[in-house]
Amino acid sequence: MGKQGRFICGVEGGGTKFNCAIATSPTQLTTQTSIPTTTPDETLFRIHEFFAEQARQHGPVSACGLAIFGPLELDARHAEYGTILGSPKLGWQGFDIVSAMRDVSGAQVALDTDVNAAALAESRYGAATGAQSSVYITVGTGIGTGIVRAGKTMQTPLHPEGGHMYVPRDKTIDDFAGVCPFHNDCIEGLASGVAMEARWGMPATELPDEHPGWVLEAGYLALMCVNIFRILAPEVIVLGGGVMNHKGLLKMVRQRFSDLVGGFHMPRGRDMEELIVSPGLGNDAGLVGALILTENVLESATVMPPGA
Repeated sequence: MGKQGRFICGVEGGGTKFNCAIATSPTQLTTQTSIPTTTPDETLFRIHEFFAEQARQHGPVSACGLAIFGPLELDARHAEYGTILGSPKLGWQGFDIVSAMRDVSGAQVALDTDVNAAALAESRYGAATGAQSSVYITVGTGIGTGIVRAGKTMQTPLHPEGGHMYVPRDKTIDDFAGVCPFHNDCIEGLASGVAMEARWGMPATELPDEHPGWVLEAGYLALMCVNIFRILAPEVIVLGGGVMNHKGLLKMVRQRFSDLVGGFHMPRGRDMEELIVSPGLGNDAGLVGALILTENVLESATVMPPGA
């Protein structure tokens, strides 16, 4: 059983689906399900149905960890704490996700971004285990970054949004304007799964191995990794998300990264295979991270009752 001998729940909310789980610890999942991301009301209603059924079988949960797409208001001192900010996802902008999740789970909620939670899980149980500093980059519907130092995600009122950094775009070889509704050709606008489909007229999963889109994709992701490496100097960069499932893409990113850094100020005794890696937890990193977040509730000296 988890702490206090009770079950915990985790919710990983993404652009296409919400993954939900009941567990006894972050790595001991009892039951899990996936629910399509539609409107807030419909999505939360189906999550409530799942939790209600699990409560009938296992009893109430002691805490809920919520890892969800951003931007989020993460400053607990702010009146809008737990609200989704500035999201292009229809109906979710301005939605108080923490209060809603507290209502449907019947427990206090610990909150972070989906990519921060994945970064936390990879640092504890996955590809970045043992590293004092690591960055997790997810390349899927969007692009996001999570930063971990000394076992904790970066805690600032405004969480990192590395997916919206700008990288050089050579307009003589790439005339694609980008798809980000806020910044056009930021890295998310150029290299996310949505961007690849808009650019090439087909999903990334359908692009053949020899398609020139993969060389361009690797180049943009390598530029992002170089910028992150130069600013944060992490021991490990984990590249996850659906786009990274393409065979050979990771190797191409490593090679282009190596070309770009030119050997300048690299960590001693480490090669590209140790610095830029695939997730150790695969597609489960975000959900495991959400379950880890429950420790923030369970370890509090005073746990207020739900709805307080």
